[in-house]
Amino acid sequence: MSRPPWVDSYKKGASAPVRVEVVPDLFPTPLPLAERMVEMACIERHHRVIEPSAGTGAILQFLVEDSDNVSAVEINMRLVDDLRDRFEKGDGKCVVYRGDFLALT
Repeated sequence: MSRPPWVDSYKKGASAPVRVEVVPDLFPTPLPLAERMVEMACIERHHRVIEPSAGTGAILQFLVEDSDNVSAVEINMRLVDDLRDRFEKGDGKCVVYRGDFLALT
């Protein structure tokens, strides 16, 4: 079976050792696809953006490059801790919430 074409670029994008975890209902977005999705959304600095199921942060990493007002939601606490460590800088530009997006108000 051949390897999907995005695997090599996904591996190149990793800057730290890969940690493997079994997380129910986690469907990571390949980095090239995440980058293209955000590019196609034409997000500008002043836009307010929400990532309703942030997971491992593949999409989030490109959102925070384009917008100064990003909210991310993730239900898995271990993933939330990692997302907060990586994306919350204390400047309010990116805030990560723990919870079920469909239950938040």
